[in-house]
Amino acid sequence: MDLKVKLLKSSPSNGIETFALVPDLQQFVRDTSNYGTTGAAVNRIMGMSLLNKIKLAKVAMMHPAAALGFRFELLMNLVLMAEASHFHKPKVIVLHHQITDLALSFELPGLFRIFQEIVSGEFGAEAGLSTMNFVRLSEVLDRNQIKFPWIMAPFNPKGYQMHPSAEACHTLLKNSPAKIIASNPCLFGTLPTPETEAYLKAHSFAAATLAPL
Repeated sequence: MDLKVKLLKSSPSNGIETFALVPDLQQFVRDTSNYGTTGAAVNRIMGMSLLNKIKLAKVAMMHPAAALGFRFELLMNLVLMAEASHFHKPKVIVLHHQITDLALSFELPGLFRIFQEIVSGEFGAEAGLSTMNFVRLSEVLDRNQIKFPWIMAPFNPKGYQMHPSAEACHTLLKNSPAKIIASNPCLFGTLPTPETEAYLKAHSFAAATLAPL
């Protein structure tokens, strides 16, 4: 799934970049309804090229305990790898916020480690995480000494969906080592463009999404 972002710092030409967002959750839900969870995953893997299937097998063998135990943090990443294989040399691959926040809920930082390993090692791209809980994600990454180049989270002038508070998110934003993408800063187009632009300029964002997820 393509994610259109506007780079706010050191941006070439018009500053518009396309990042890969995985998985395409709406399509995955439809496939799960039609084929079941296993069927949806198998269909993606079978659609990979032979070379990419070999790479997928290599990743699985690098985590034998997780593979033999059918652990979610590895199996989910293999599905993500299968889906990301259809993108042509993506610059950045971002994990969908529903998967990120699910991993946070179940205390699975290993999912983030494997995702970053795959994105960097198998695709030669930068890894990003999308989340609806910027503060909690940052705490988990810091506690587990995991660093991501990009993090995308809700940021807007009204503080909508900024948990636990807009103040906490803005404070953390100032010190975050990652490049932060403001997700849906215009609140579905309900905010005037000048207000949104002034807000983005007032904070240290690296980019902003052009449309809500």
